[in-house]
Amino acid sequence: MSHVVVVEKNKNGKIEFTKDELQKMLDEAYNQGHWDGKATRWDTITYPSYPWYATTSTATSDKITLNGADVSSGV
Repeated sequence: MSHVVVVEKNKNGKIEFTKDELQKMLDEAYNQGHWDGKATRWDTITYPSYPWYATTSTATSDKITLNGADVSSGV
C-alpha cells in the first residue's frame, strides 16, 4: 500500500522539517512498510498432490499383495 505525504513550501520557497517531524515521517514509513511486508506472509503456495504414495499392501508368509496384485515373495 502506498503512503502519501503532502509537503508544502514555506514563504521562502523552501521545504523545512524539524528533527522530530522528520523522525515521525521516517518511523511511519518504516512501520507501514513493515506491516505491508508482514501481510504477504499469509500468502500460501500450494503444489499438486499426486497419489503415488497411496498404496495398499498385505503380506503373509507365502505371498505379498500390492495394490490388489499378487507379487511373489521370492521365498
